Amino acid sequence: MKEFKIEYKDSLIKILNTIVLSGAKEVKLVIDENSILFRNILNLRILHKVTKHSGIILKLDTSSVRGLAMISQLWKDQKEDSFSKFQESEAEVSELIVSEKPKLEMNLNKFNFFKENTTLPLILGTLVVVIVGGYFLISSKLTANVDIKVGAERFVKSFEVKLSTTSNTDIEARVLRVNSSSRTFSAAKEIDTTGKTDAGSKAVGEIKIQNKTDKDITLKTGTKLTLDDDKTELVYVLTEEAKVPARALTSSSASSYTNGEVVANAEASNYGSTYNIAAGNDLVISGHSSSTLSAVVSSSFEGGIKKSSTSITTEDLKNVSSGSLDEFKSSYKSENSSDKVVLKNSEVFTISKETFSGKLSDPTDKLKVTQEIVVTTLSYDQNEALAFVKGSIKSLIPDGFELYGKDLQIEFSILGNSDKTVLNSQQADSQLTVRSYKIPVFDANKIKTDLAGKTFDEVEAYLTKLDNVINYNIELNYSIPFVKSLPKDTSRINVTISRD
Repeated sequence: MKEFKIEYKDSLIKILNTIVLSGAKEVKLVIDENSILFRNILNLRILHKVTKHSGIILKLDTSSVRGLAMISQLWKDQKEDSFSKFQESEAEVSELIVSEKPKLEMNLNKFNFFKENTTLPLILGTLVVVIVGGYFLISSKLTANVDIKVGAERFVKSFEVKLSTTSNTDIEARVLRVNSSSRTFSAAKEIDTTGKTDAGSKAVGEIKIQNKTDKDITLKTGTKLTLDDDKTELVYVLTEEAKVPARALTSSSASSYTNGEVVANAEASNYGSTYNIAAGNDLVISGHSSSTLSAVVSSSFEGGIKKSSTSITTEDLKNVSSGSLDEFKSSYKSENSSDKVVLKNSEVFTISKETFSGKLSDPTDKLKVTQEIVVTTLSYDQNEALAFVKGSIKSLIPDGFELYGKDLQIEFSILGNSDKTVLNSQQADSQLTVRSYKIPVFDANKIKTDLAGKTFDEVEAYLTKLDNVINYNIELNYSIPFVKSLPKDTSRINVTISRD
């Protein structure tokens, strides 16, 4: 008995030539588990038929579970057809071996269909007929699986969209309905004042006023009195109303009068120690001549002090107000809900109320403002916006492609309020940027028709020309020598398209 080791790369023809040309009457084959003999049972049947016609007793041995099952099936088929006669002991051993998965040997008894002097050409002729018949049988059942993997391409597109709280979503008009909402917040800020002013205390004293007329005279609060001095002009004001009675005749003489008089409080009109004057200084009453009313300092003016101080200016009032608002804007953060997205930069800030700690020209080092700020924002519904984007983007995607929903991102950029754009609590002009992927749309049936009957080289050229194809694989259900094209029948071509 001659023993041959059959490698996975050995073809069927090589195996048959090895056996027939060996001249051995009994041959044992140790078969690799990946051998072509185990790709389909037809190969084993051809092997059996050729060795049987050549009068060769064949034994098969393998570690392949699939191979053992196919050898067992071949044995059963031959037994049922009475082509081989096995001893009962051999049959039992074969069945046991298959169930326990050790190595299996099968003896195919010698049948001499030819005479002892059968020539090699006749054997090879028979082999050719068998192989050709098997070739056409397998070819008629050949199917092809074509797997195509398509890659997505980055897609970025921007277009203008009008946002409105008063209109419904309109894809053709590029209008997206949004919602408006308002909230009130508190804010405060304090700054240093920048104005310069005189400050201190004003001199105060008493003035005696005499009436030289026959009628009572009343001087109102704030009436000015000026020091009767050529060197300096100091002004004082009454801090109370003064009712000066008319003069009265004396009892001693019919032509002698006593002036009516009253003492009133007054203060300097400005700060400074120069307003501190002694009693006895004469004052001129504004609007009256000294022949009618006269005034003299009856109690000296004292306490006048002058010093420089900061005060509130108009700019201070503006700056503290705008500064408080700006700080609030910079720290403000919008809050999204599960289904509502606030549009970035759509906020409208309005000061509804503000209170200052002082008024214009007040002498103070600090100025504080307290504000109530109303924030109005625009927001959109996430699902409605995505539907709007997908509907709008169809006209912008090239023919033969579709939007691939992987990592779809949308971003609205509010264009602000200007001569050409609008931003208020009801509507806003914006630019919508869509970032996603586009992917080719392939017709699997058309690809089948295009590939039917094509050679492998033609198939490769066809697939490489398709957009965004990053990989492809072609598999035949049988490995047949000399087959270099796909089936002509499209029903035996399966096309699978997958996306990366």
